[in-house]
Amino acid sequence: MPPCALTSATSHVPHPGRPATPNEPVAGPMMNARAKAAALSTERWRVAAARIGGRGEAELTDELKRNVVLQTLSLVNNQIDPWCAVAIAQVLWDDVVLTALKLSINIGEEGATALGVALKVNTVLVTLDLGGNYIRAEGAAAIAEALRGNGVLTDLNLWANGIGDEGAKAIGEALAVNGVLTSLDVGSNGLTEEAALGIVRVERQRNKLTSLALENCGIGPTGAAEIAEYVSGSGVLNKLSIGDNKIGDEGAKAIGGALAVNGVLTD
Repeated sequence: MPPCALTSATSHVPHPGRPATPNEPVAGPMMNARAKAAALSTERWRVAAARIGGRGEAELTDELKRNVVLQTLSLVNNQIDPWCAVAIAQVLWDDVVLTALKLSINIGEEGATALGVALKVNTVLVTLDLGGNYIRAEGAAAIAEALRGNGVLTDLNLWANGIGDEGAKAIGEALAVNGVLTSLDVGSNGLTEEAALGIVRVERQRNKLTSLALENCGIGPTGAAEIAEYVSGSGVLNKLSIGDNKIGDEGAKAIGGALAVNGVLTD
């Protein structure tokens, strides 16, 4: 397996609830055992994340296997090698602590496929952020297959992954049978308006998303009108992102009218 590499040697993983400082000292003698364990775990994770490359991959996965504290792992903007994502995915099979995982850039189809397999058996991960990778349609299909049976994941970010219409179709079909996902971002994926509306049509029937991002999806006035109908009838959607489209004045008017009757959309 090729080594995985990060371009930054300063990446660190914060402990949830407070930022981690690389040289942060352990507090005074009154610090309880749990807090001490958290501080030590955070420091080990910072070192492991900074040393990916060569034997660094093994260090990171070893920390994942020992982890009993860390709930969020973010390796965003670190040029993650696809094989590093595969190694992390393998650990997710048994991990019972990590609830949020953020990976980019370059995990590729291989990494996405491995994560998809892991999601079929993982029972704790609720947030998966793969924004800015290039998983393409094949990677999206693997994630979609996992969504069909996953009963835990609530937040999925696939922004800017080149999934195209084929990948969007796979995600939409999976969404139709998934009962827990509440946040989805498929913006900037080279979708046609029809592909983007396919997801909207599924969600009109499903009505569980509280956040939907369709930025830069080729949506015009007609598509905006259909989205407006969805917004008008949804009682749960509170965030809709449709920037960088071509909805024009007519589309904007339709969306505005929908907002007037939607009682929950705030963003």
